[in-house]
Amino acid sequence: MYAADVDSERHTFQASGSLWQDALVMQDLESKSLWSQVSGKCIMGDKLGQELELFPSMMTTYAEFKQLFPDGVLLAKPEKGEQGAPYEKYFSNPDKLGMFGRANDFERLKGKDIIYGLRLAKGEVAISKAYLHDKGFAFVADSKSSIAVTFDSKSGTVAAYLIPHSNNIQAADFLISDNRLTFSVNDKTWNMKTGKSASGHGDLSLAPILSSYWFAWVSFFPETELIK
Repeated sequence: MYAADVDSERHTFQASGSLWQDALVMQDLESKSLWSQVSGKCIMGDKLGQELELFPSMMTTYAEFKQLFPDGVLLAKPEKGEQGAPYEKYFSNPDKLGMFGRANDFERLKGKDIIYGLRLAKGEVAISKAYLHDKGFAFVADSKSSIAVTFDSKSGTVAAYLIPHSNNIQAADFLISDNRLTFSVNDKTWNMKTGKSASGHGDLSLAPILSSYWFAWVSFFPETELIK
């Protein structure tokens, strides 16, 4: 998810009808520039080289969203036609990579394995869906930020939270129990679904995180760190 502001002005984006590296290309109606969905960068037009700001979000079900944000606005998906969803066959075929097909010979993960991607100052980090669903938690840090990525097995919710930065924080310093994330060094505790403090130490802010097929992510970010 990206902020729609470009050069401090609100822009309107739509699908351009084009693909680049097997990923959607967006177009803004104001400058007619083309933007990559995966990298957020302008790849053609007056805004060439500029990059959209990543916007914090979480990945969850509608039922969970409605419970957490009862006044939230729903962007409804088109209903399935008589032939089903237009990309249903593509999504269900693990060997079909991209609209025109690629060899499924990607290293480190299978091409259509799902990852959750973070873009940090040190570079990109990908966390495999299998790892996060198994462990329930991943911790990533560099010189500028510390991020806790959580997974709730009951709702399927994936969220990334900015942790107040401190030197020498490690994943082992955190405990997951009863939908709570606890920093064991000082017993700070937060609700995993909302980031709300359960110990009076201040709430956590969401960090930007993206969901992608591995082949799409690594095509854009070949040097990405992988947690699997």
